[in-house]
Amino acid sequence: MRFVRNLSIGLKLALSGGVTLMLLGFLAVSALGGLARVTALQARVAVAAAQQRQIAAALMAAQAMLQHSQDVRFQQSVAEVNRTVDAASRAGARARGLLRALQADQESQAQRDMLARALAGLDGVDGLIQRAQAMRGAMLNTRQRHLFQAQPIFEDSVNTLMQELTAGAATASGVAAVAAAPAGGAAKPAAAAPLDRHLASRQALDRYRLSMAHLLNAALMFMATGNPAIGSQVREAVPQTQARLKLLLASGLDDQVKGDAVILGTLGKAIGQAAVDLVQQSALLDRFTTHDLTQADRSVRDALGQASQMISGRVAAARAEADTAAAFARERILTIAAIIGLVLAGSAWLTARAIARPIGAMTKAVAAMAAGETGMRIGFTDRRDEVGRMATALETLRGVVRRAFVQSQMIDQLPIGVT
Repeated sequence: MRFVRNLSIGLKLALSGGVTLMLLGFLAVSALGGLARVTALQARVAVAAAQQRQIAAALMAAQAMLQHSQDVRFQQSVAEVNRTVDAASRAGARARGLLRALQADQESQAQRDMLARALAGLDGVDGLIQRAQAMRGAMLNTRQRHLFQAQPIFEDSVNTLMQELTAGAATASGVAAVAAAPAGGAAKPAAAAPLDRHLASRQALDRYRLSMAHLLNAALMFMATGNPAIGSQVREAVPQTQARLKLLLASGLDDQVKGDAVILGTLGKAIGQAAVDLVQQSALLDRFTTHDLTQADRSVRDALGQASQMISGRVAAARAEADTAAAFARERILTIAAIIGLVLAGSAWLTARAIARPIGAMTKAVAAMAAGETGMRIGFTDRRDEVGRMATALETLRGVVRRAFVQSQMIDQLPIGVT
């Protein structure tokens, strides 16, 4: 402390300014370092948040992919099935692209492996969708060939058989020719010779035709809706048509007409079997889409959910770290600013004590000397700075003034000689 007191005033001021500048520099460095750390952490938060949005988009695309895959079983044409599968493939491709880009940005091998499982699951779902496409396409082809195309042939055959029963004999070509002819090409009946003995057969044929119409309508309605209750109606309608066919064959038909009725029954059995096959294929497709596809999608969503939780945790951790770093930087800046304030206050106090107080004391002493009071000591003569030298000089001046004042008094007291 004595060493500092003995320094020159210029050095004292320079030392105070240097300490202040050093603290300001430390404040600036600390502020810049804290800002750089907070900026880096905020960049990490932004990257993690972007990855979180990316995996959310991948999850949405995967969900769209599953939705399209579930829609495959409700499409009513092969073209619609293909469009639905194409939409599912595009959604799956988008999900895979997002996940591959996200996988490349991961630092942890565990994170990359998790995303790899999700990618493998999406590939599996894509393969299952292709299988569902094939199953639905087979159903639609069965409907087209064995229902749509067979229905007019069956109706023409029924009309031909009815004409034969009305005429009382087989037509020139018969039902076999109708079954081989294109739709709408029913054979012309022979000369009419109506007989009442065929009334029961015609009634049996009408009942058979009605039961077959019910079967066909139920099958087509089932294909349009996929309603299991309607599928049950299809299964129940098949034995009913067979029972009514037996009644028709047992209604006393002529041999030729009965042969045509047998051919008609063969057509009806093929239609009924196609309808039952469609119900069974639909049940298989429903189980496939509701079990295999749903299970595969659940695996994909679980993997994506775990990845999303992992990235969300990283976002939360990065934000917490950024907030902590910002709070620490703020506290450090405030602490350093407070220290600088204390240093400046202490410097001002020391400056006042080391310079202003001695100068004030010396000013009073000089004023006292000017008033003739030479007994007041100046002080501060032990200091080695400008204040000490000034005090020493003033003390010397005080001595000179005091001696001069004493001499002046002595002269004033001498008697003055009169000449």
